[in-house]
Amino acid sequence: MREPYPLTDATAIDHEAIKEMRWVMNVIAGIRNIRGEMDIAPSKLLPVLLAGCLGAGPGLPRTQPRTLATLARTDSITCLKHGDTAPESATTLVGNMQVLVPLGS
Repeated sequence: MREPYPLTDATAIDHEAIKEMRWVMNVIAGIRNIRGEMDIAPSKLLPVLLAGCLGAGPGLPRTQPRTLATLARTDSITCLKHGDTAPESATTLVGNMQVLVPLGS
């Protein structure tokens, strides 16, 4: 028990991975909050629309689809293009991006 406590190597920290995982965690939390507010069963698979997802970062919605599908119980994740109209939806914000769960899903 006389060994020094290990020190962190700051050069080994992947800041892009941290940013990506924060985004994923915020999207999952947003979808779970919508489920709770709308009284949607956790077992129900939901279609999710993302408005403004191009500003979320390079390809973020495409890099973690299985993680989002598993942890947020999504049926599909669709990025809306600029100018597309979304159906009436429950909405939450993740940064500048809107996470929409269409009502009637």
